[in-house]
Amino acid sequence: PFSFDYLPPKLVGRDKELSHLASKFSNISQAGSSSRVMLTGMVGTGKTAISRRFVIDVKKKLWDKRNIISVHVNCRTHNTTSQVLNQIVTSLDQGHPDRGLSSGELLLSIRKMIRNANCHMIVILDEANHVLRKDGNTLFYQLLRIDEDKDGQGTLSLILISQEDLTSYFEPAVLSRFGRTNQIRLNPYTEKQLKEIIVQRAEIGLKSGSVSNEIFDMISSSASKRGD
Repeated sequence: PFSFDYLPPKLVGRDKELSHLASKFSNISQAGSSSRVMLTGMVGTGKTAISRRFVIDVKKKLWDKRNIISVHVNCRTHNTTSQVLNQIVTSLDQGHPDRGLSSGELLLSIRKMIRNANCHMIVILDEANHVLRKDGNTLFYQLLRIDEDKDGQGTLSLILISQEDLTSYFEPAVLSRFGRTNQIRLNPYTEKQLKEIIVQRAEIGLKSGSVSNEIFDMISSSASKRGD
């Protein structure tokens, strides 16, 4: 419960944002449909957590309507088009060769595996600004147009995570497909919300009564200066 990567069963103070995200993806229950959204906000506002929580919830909700799979790629670590595509391919098939294939060939492999599995993939690109600065618009253009000139639609949905709004860096062709309004901004947590998060983690990970309320107040007050 005290790990940076821990995902609690309920996210404190993010019900509104989760509902907003769900509304952006309301059409993916239908075959042939896909969605895209960008989550922006300062460090520590829960962008990664909300995307992971949403994917878990949507898989459960749509299990009888559509087979949803997902992959999370850290673009700070994998900051080129080929590296990101290789991560997506590997998530679908760990035995897939990871060298010597062009981006176009990797895209064809991704689409073929998704279609053969009769599923819909949600790709989460965390810290997407790194691949955008390193490799330009290529990755986003290719993923957004993965179904172009092919039979069938709705192969892949996209969630981009970044501290800043990336749409001003998109080429017109990418912006047209992604959409100007598909952005959800997460505000820093308030002191009250930070305390609720701390109490939640303490209840899960510590013996009851081992930490006083004054300690919770002290931590949340200190953290509220940054909202992280």
